[in-house]
Amino acid sequence: MIRRAFRIAGLVLGMIVCVPLHYAWKLVGAKSPWPRRFLFWVGYASGVRMKVEGDYRRTNTLFVANHATWLDIMVIGGTAGAAFVAKEELKASRFVHWMASLNDSIWIQRSDRSGIHGQVEVIRKVLESGRAVCFFPEATTKGGKDVLPFKASLFSAIYPPIPGLVVQPVAIDYGDKNDLVAWGDESGSAVVNRVLSHPGTIPTRVTFCEPLDPAVLDRKQMAVVSRQAVVDALHASEATAPGLYPAR
Repeated sequence: MIRRAFRIAGLVLGMIVCVPLHYAWKLVGAKSPWPRRFLFWVGYASGVRMKVEGDYRRTNTLFVANHATWLDIMVIGGTAGAAFVAKEELKASRFVHWMASLNDSIWIQRSDRSGIHGQVEVIRKVLESGRAVCFFPEATTKGGKDVLPFKASLFSAIYPPIPGLVVQPVAIDYGDKNDLVAWGDESGSAVVNRVLSHPGTIPTRVTFCEPLDPAVLDRKQMAVVSRQAVVDALHASEATAPGLYPAR
């Protein structure tokens, strides 16, 4: 209980520092680095210690990653600073909606298959602006350590190819702490409480794989090839424990 309270206090402190600074940056029309810094702090205060491998850029990139837990957002958002494609249901919580909107989240109705074209257009407009975007093509966290097939539908947002845009697969590996952080069949609050109450740190290896060119691969090929890149990176990290050093 004491550890959980201490970590929650750290999260609140991060919000008190970062949110006013974010609005101050926005007020003068400057690009705000504070959502990215806040997401990194949330992960760090929750116990995440990252080893980041590979190069990445914070513009003109669609990041696609495996998905196991709420910490995935802190890991990618705290490094690459990407905006996330989020499910509309999260708007039910005004606090979550507000916090996610600070990082320019893109809201889509995943259950509305008839509206997929409109969802794709929204994502494409953000990508055309040069903003880095991330989505989780498994569309679920139910795969556990296994990486489920990547759904090709949202990849339509990058076709026809946007000049200068690349797709970069990202592999997130929590090692032997995967069961600790994974959503599973529990409620979200139960998983958050378990992570915040955990006595140790959560060594996490984040691998930014080689970028892929949408001009070379079509939508379905992109889904298959990007997933395989994530799987290969996860397999490569299985033999060694993640090291510890801060994200850039």
